Amino acid sequence: NDDSNKDKSNDKNSNEDKSAGNSNNSGKENENKEESASEDTKPDISKEETGSDFVINLPKNMSAPREFGDLASVSWAKESIIKLSSLGIINGVDDVTFSPKSYTYRADFVVVISRLLGLDGSAGNIFSDVDGSSYYAKAVSLANKFGIVQGSNGMFMPKSNITRQDAMVILSRVLEKAGKLKKADSSALNGFNDKASVSNYALSPMADLVGMGILNGDNNRNLNPKGFINRAEMAVVIDKIYDVLK
Repeated sequence: NDDSNKDKSNDKNSNEDKSAGNSNNSGKENENKEESASEDTKPDISKEETGSDFVINLPKNMSAPREFGDLASVSWAKESIIKLSSLGIINGVDDVTFSPKSYTYRADFVVVISRLLGLDGSAGNIFSDVDGSSYYAKAVSLANKFGIVQGSNGMFMPKSNITRQDAMVILSRVLEKAGKLKKADSSALNGFNDKASVSNYALSPMADLVGMGILNGDNNRNLNPKGFINRAEMAVVIDKIYDVLK
């Protein structure tokens, strides 16, 4: 399971879309889970107040680089993948396979965030669809405690693929909690053809991350906000967040 040395991946949903990182191709706008799996929830003030013990323990000790054999098609992400795997933030699906074009489950994205931040402590699970015995339960519960994830309507939809816009909403909260978020006007999105496709709750976070250079559009100037982020793209943006936090 993912709480040791393997990451889950959804190989059935693999694509070649790179718009969250250094993109050459446009992603598909797959919206079939947008309504049920989103971060379209205002922060719960009581959760924010419990976050006073929020401490970042950024991983710094690097192990020997992993030799994943399936990175040739994502050369733009290889450096980030190797760096984060050496830091123990991202793992392969096995010892020699990273599965870079597979989409990322919402649960696994939060597990990676938890490793990035070194989250620790105790927190009760408030999501009805998160099994308390699952490998991701503690990471999701702590991320919720610290106001990093809120889910929607009391549910987290852990096994739904995470969209780009939800990934960016979560990452903006990480930077905000760390005091590293640089606000940008929504006009930062004006140069993108599909700005109108960004959900209202994600407009400000995506503008902020574009302004900080963490989020890039593809070569066609699209953000593909409701397309799913794959593992290579995730590695690139998490690497950028790591560099901001260190």
